[in-house]
Amino acid sequence: MFEELIEKINKIEANVNLLLQLHIEQSNSLTTYNDVAKFLGVTRKTIYNYIKDGNFIEDKHFYRNNKRTPTFIPSGVIEFKKGVKAVETKSVLPSLKKPIERVNNPIVSNMLIGVA
Repeated sequence: MFEELIEKINKIEANVNLLLQLHIEQSNSLTTYNDVAKFLGVTRKTIYNYIKDGNFIEDKHFYRNNKRTPTFIPSGVIEFKKGVKAVETKSVLPSLKKPIERVNNPIVSNMLIGVA
């Protein structure tokens, strides 16, 4: 009995997700940089970087129109959002606190022995 309920809940969840995707596609065209950036919750510059870095794949997430500018494919953008994982960021500050270690040329080191 519980297995049947779980199966029905899973089907309902899948249908709700499908309806949500269809609503998003209709309410927001997801074909321009601004639309895609807003949908993904990132900046327009990030979208440029996704294309440049290969995160957005041509003919899957976007295609180039007659003017050779990217036009985004809504279904590809939605799939991308489902698969996006949080990027782990590291602080730069701890690495800046380390003292800078100088490495001199061996000849210069020999010359500086008596100077310092």
